[in-house]
Amino acid sequence: MKLKCILTVLLLAMFCTSAHGLTVKMGTLAPEGSTWYNLLREMAEEWKQASDGKVSIRIYPGGVTGDEPDMVRKMRIGQLQAAGISSEGLADIYRDMSVLQIPFLLTSNEELDLLMKKMSSTFESRIEEKGFVVLTWMDAGWVRLFSQSPVMTPEDLKDMTMYVWGERSPMVDAWKSKGIKAIGLSPTEIYPMLQAGKINAFSTTPIASLSFQWFALAPNMADMKLGALIGAMVVDKQTWNRIPADVRERLRQITRSYGSRMVEATRSYEKEAIEVMKSNGLKVNQIPEKTLSDWRSYAEDVYPILLTTPGEKSLYREISGHLGKKARVD
Repeated sequence: MKLKCILTVLLLAMFCTSAHGLTVKMGTLAPEGSTWYNLLREMAEEWKQASDGKVSIRIYPGGVTGDEPDMVRKMRIGQLQAAGISSEGLADIYRDMSVLQIPFLLTSNEELDLLMKKMSSTFESRIEEKGFVVLTWMDAGWVRLFSQSPVMTPEDLKDMTMYVWGERSPMVDAWKSKGIKAIGLSPTEIYPMLQAGKINAFSTTPIASLSFQWFALAPNMADMKLGALIGAMVVDKQTWNRIPADVRERLRQITRSYGSRMVEATRSYEKEAIEVMKSNGLKVNQIPEKTLSDWRSYAEDVYPILLTTPGEKSLYREISGHLGKKARVD
């Protein structure tokens, strides 16, 4: 009797999916009305058309479903089926992806494009082993340092408290090892913590700083690229496999097309975002080449804190090799 009930429930679930279609709930930190959100909405409409209304996307923007680690957790328990996440969230799926967040690993779009050409298939296979499918890769922009008072050298941070993305991020320990106060938080906490004076500096992309209006409370930006914030659109593998194979291929092609558009939009809009912030009080502080070299050395000192597992070290060495750079860990 128990087995019969289970089979009945499964058959009903299959019937509901085929009769009423599949709704893919997708979380994103992108705020409603942003370029990324608008492109996601367009993509959702194309998914619906390409699947004859059988597959639709319901977007939850602006972090209403939580931070990226929360989105990953909710995908694992079925509350979400997909998410647009950065390397921060990807590291909660495949830990070694945290390597992509170390400072000054990537310093140009050319390096970023080369890395993804060489490594994207490896990243995708490792992520799929963890139960998720990468539908497309995206850029989220170049991370810069924003602060309430000007920061030119690492020493300038020692009188401030630095925001770090993620409560358990090793970057907290890395900053502290250099005598800098750091707090691990969710991005949704940046604005109120700035208002309360609990943090004075943070690293993020210009697009994010403008979109969430964080720059208004931290109107200084050091003009150096700390790293690339790589993004991806991922879907729970079980959900993806419920879609017929021929429909999956159409949806994947649509998603990759929008991924390319998002990369182009991000790279174009980033410059515009900086200009908009400048016209509203942002001061862009130029970093001399000698000082920039000091920043790189400062960052390389903490690589052993950021790269602790054999997998992370191995991936870092592989990436460094592709980029023609000397690995800075044993």
